[in-house]
Amino acid sequence: MDPHPPISSRIAIARFAEQAVAADTGVSPTEGGGRWLTRDGERTIPGIVATASGDGRVEVGLHLIAHLPPRPLEQQVENLRSEILASARQARLAEGLGRIDVTIHDLREADEGGGVA
Repeated sequence: MDPHPPISSRIAIARFAEQAVAADTGVSPTEGGGRWLTRDGERTIPGIVATASGDGRVEVGLHLIAHLPPRPLEQQVENLRSEILASARQARLAEGLGRIDVTIHDLREADEGGGVA
């Protein structure tokens, strides 16, 4: 049995989103076992909702907590979208990428459980 079975484009794109959020020190994903997550085998990707749309493309919802001091959110959101699109292009999955929606659920100091030092 292959220890690394092939993954769907939906999961690949969810992972790209997870990496983009992790690389951005100004945000963190929402936590908890709520509705804003994507299942990836035995684990979950918190704060990322990747779904197949009716036209077969993968739509992504980022559910985030922004950290203080605040940065211009418009630029931050565009940077996240650009990173996800660049990863999808590199993996030849960009044509299958649909909308990328970003929701900021809270604004916190970095030491309030946001995982950012």
